[in-house]
Amino acid sequence: LKIINGVRKIAIMDFGDCSSSGRSTIHRRIQKAIATSDLLVEFKDGDSRMSIYGVVNEDASKVSDFVLYDADGGSLICLFGSIPVDAVVKLAEQ
Repeated sequence: LKIINGVRKIAIMDFGDCSSSGRSTIHRRIQKAIATSDLLVEFKDGDSRMSIYGVVNEDASKVSDFVLYDADGGSLICLFGSIPVDAVVKLAEQ
């Protein structure tokens, strides 16, 4: 619940069924949008890879605009707001 309390908006996009050119265009746009974000963690399962991005504040206590991106699977989840870093760490440990 600590993670959810700081979230103001959630956006989800599934582009797994897009054509190859469509996926490529979406991937380029996502890469441009997250270019100023920090890569927080990356999980690999076989050929699939989930990357988690966010903007960490100066004292490293909060992450803003948390992004989960699976380029291979064609999914993007964005959590807009501030999430405490300690809650993210606990979630990653599970």
